[in-house]
Amino acid sequence: MMIDVSVRGLARSCALRQHALRRIHVQLSRFGPEIRAVTARIGDVNGPKGGRDKRCSVTIRGRRFGAVTVDDMSGDVRTALDRALERAGRAVGRHLERQRAGRHRGARRRAS
Repeated sequence: MMIDVSVRGLARSCALRQHALRRIHVQLSRFGPEIRAVTARIGDVNGPKGGRDKRCSVTIRGRRFGAVTVDDMSGDVRTALDRALERAGRAVGRHLERQRAGRHRGARRRAS
């Protein structure tokens, strides 16, 4: 799995980048070789004004599915990242489950 994390407009980007890498592995490692690449873009939309303006965009590219992209915004950058990764993990799981279910249904139809 190739992972690309970019952080823009936020202090302590190195620590945040390490947190992002750990969270990506925790949320997505269960899919193993199904995932080719993960791209996470983390940034502060409005600069130092404050408010709910920390954005995280996660794109996951897979072998048996195209691309899944999830965005989240929050006042806290780690919260935005964690929620985006949780939602992306669920979306990938749904895509793979649909493909698995469709493959099993098709096999039963042909056997009848």
